[in-house]
Amino acid sequence: SSNFCSQVVIAASEESLGAHSHCTMCFWGDVGLVTLGSWFLVYRIGLLTRCSGITEILTTCCCGLSLALLAPLCLQPAGLSALGLAVFGVLASFCHPMLTALMVSVPLGVCMGAFIWQLGCLSPEMHGVTLGVTSLLFSCIFVCVPYISGQLTLEFLTLPLLSALMLVVGSADLVPGVNALNLESLLSAETAAASVHTFKIWSLVWIPALGIQCFLARIQLRLRQKDGQNGARDGGKKAGGSLVASLLPSGANDRDPERLSRPEHMVNDRFQLYVQAIHSDEPLENFDLTEDEKKLVEVCRQDEFERDRVIWGGGLL
Repeated sequence: SSNFCSQVVIAASEESLGAHSHCTMCFWGDVGLVTLGSWFLVYRIGLLTRCSGITEILTTCCCGLSLALLAPLCLQPAGLSALGLAVFGVLASFCHPMLTALMVSVPLGVCMGAFIWQLGCLSPEMHGVTLGVTSLLFSCIFVCVPYISGQLTLEFLTLPLLSALMLVVGSADLVPGVNALNLESLLSAETAAASVHTFKIWSLVWIPALGIQCFLARIQLRLRQKDGQNGARDGGKKAGGSLVASLLPSGANDRDPERLSRPEHMVNDRFQLYVQAIHSDEPLENFDLTEDEKKLVEVCRQDEFERDRVIWGGGLL
């Protein structure tokens, strides 16, 4: 009898310890989600300072870390799965800007599929299929489709959506009264009544997140224009840069008429025209482009690496 009682006490202690460990892991996971979501809101402030290079590296790293959102779907323990996914996502994000966008689009598509699943209109066997299809669809649209994918889509659509999602599901258990689903419940195969409420909160948070990005991007553009004017007035020249940057520097002046001026960082209304001309086989005379812009398009048509740098911006700058 005493042995039986001791075994029951040991089993209860182990169960209690496991539950406590799980709660601690969930707490720090929620803190990490809120931290990442907050960083995606304010990272542009760092780009306005002298630490813009470090800020870009941290933002690219955070984009890779977002792949850890898929940890609840893995068969391995959540902590080990999150660590593995985070390391893989970070390494992939630094390989190419398109992979950075992919690391953001995949978890975003999975979570969107989870919201569709939570509606309860699909059979239980379709849970994995639904999440996989939406993930593939988001990846194709926001990474592979010309005229849609690119730096602008990453900065002003997918990142604000991911930021709002992280803030909502991360604060579900941290902030009383939110009444939203946490990440584990959202990705679970069991439907929950709070899914519609969670989606509404996500939509409401995304609107100010997008507004913050537009406001900071406008300030960033004005500062760049001001720096460009000061550089042109002083006759300064920037060293280094890629092939496109060397052909189309921003510091052209009257004393060096052979130098060409680059369009304003490809963020104006003519950006889609540049992309269309780059991907098209038609003669450049069919597009309403200046001579400088035609030379830029010609370089991008011949060099795939430089084409990706122009379309994707070479990073989150």
